[in-house]
Amino acid sequence: FTNAGVSISPVTLLNGFGPGVFTGVRHLGDAVAAQAQIDLTTAYNTLAGLPCPPANAIVANLGGTTKPAGVYCTASGIGVTGTLTLDGGGDPNANFVFQAGSSLTTAGNIVLINGAQAKNVYWQIGSSATLGVASQWQGNILALSSITLVDNATLLGRALARNGAVTLGTNNIITLPERRHTIGSYERPHLAAVLRMIAWPAPQYAGPRHTRQQVPQHFQGGVTSEPQVYMRRIDPASGRSVSGST
Repeated sequence: FTNAGVSISPVTLLNGFGPGVFTGVRHLGDAVAAQAQIDLTTAYNTLAGLPCPPANAIVANLGGTTKPAGVYCTASGIGVTGTLTLDGGGDPNANFVFQAGSSLTTAGNIVLINGAQAKNVYWQIGSSATLGVASQWQGNILALSSITLVDNATLLGRALARNGAVTLGTNNIITLPERRHTIGSYERPHLAAVLRMIAWPAPQYAGPRHTRQQVPQHFQGGVTSEPQVYMRRIDPASGRSVSGST
């Protein structure tokens, strides 16, 4: 792991470190890990509940396609063979949410263009996620069950498993993306939990629309240098910022 910590709750079992290495904070079955588990559940449920336009239904393998910002969904699994390109349309705050009723299985890569950023990509997975051999993945994976990185797979993002393990193979690298400052509220104040949970090591807080909130000074061992104040709303269909200030 690069600039990333490890938190496990309610158990305390962590195998493979070393030879595995991480440069963040370790929380094994403590109060911080327990709160992270609660926040992960809230985040998962919030992402799963975001409205998905019918035009964004996933009906085929996403490899070889280009997607603009927005919420995409399928009642079954998401497969990516080849390259999936995410186009931010020139908006660095463009959000991409992928909702899968079951699994995520990859044999390919994510390419971000026109301002799209890994910190703004979310994979809400109804069972387990498997990043196949040498996949170069980007985004925050929130899986109900487990997450597996097969040999030589890399992740620029976060691997967050609710009820199962995060399992690594050989030569895997997980790197935290640049810390994020805003996320769309989709008119849901409790999406603040999504932001708080995924913002390791630099927590943020997204309050209700038209409300200015100070950033909490703690979460998962991360500390912000000073409170930040902002307000932001994102249209769920387009993923574009439609109002906001910092």
